[in-house]
Amino acid sequence: MPVKPSTKYLGILTIGIVIGASVVNALPYLGVNFRLLPYTDSGYTVVPPDRGAQSSRQERIFSQFAHQLHPPCTSKEVHMVLNATWLKREMIHGIYVIGGQIPLNHDDSQPFVFEINSDDGKPWGRIYVGISGGDGTEDEAFAFLTGTGSDNLRMTEFALCYLPTPDRPGRIERFTWWGIQGRRW
Repeated sequence: MPVKPSTKYLGILTIGIVIGASVVNALPYLGVNFRLLPYTDSGYTVVPPDRGAQSSRQERIFSQFAHQLHPPCTSKEVHMVLNATWLKREMIHGIYVIGGQIPLNHDDSQPFVFEINSDDGKPWGRIYVGISGGDGTEDEAFAFLTGTGSDNLRMTEFALCYLPTPDRPGRIERFTWWGIQGRRW
């Protein structure tokens, strides 16, 4: 005769499943992400794949970062994906003193930021990159992103920051070797 589980044990099991699911769903909002797949609210990056001629220059740049670069990357790997002819040396700014928060980890990498402007010159978004293994100069970061950097350098992570507009909220997506974390502001 089969043994029926008691109501008490089924109740405890149900409560455990509910609590476990709640904790797992709350972890990304607490800055913890154990998923190896890209994570955002919908499960994937909000950056659409490159649509070629139908997408703007800014969308193509963000798409190349989001869909084709997987940290940690070497200078040659970055150059093969980006072919950053659009990048100018004066666009790159090193972050040497942090008086607030930036969307990168506080590890041994040197953070840099460059702003992507729309065709009319207005700010469209920012890309933060963390580069480790060098002196941390802006010239070194430019050489890295254009494919002429040292083989010792690695891009350990990057963050795509969408500035808020009237038709969309601001959003930050941070890409590391263990996946994507996204949040709105």
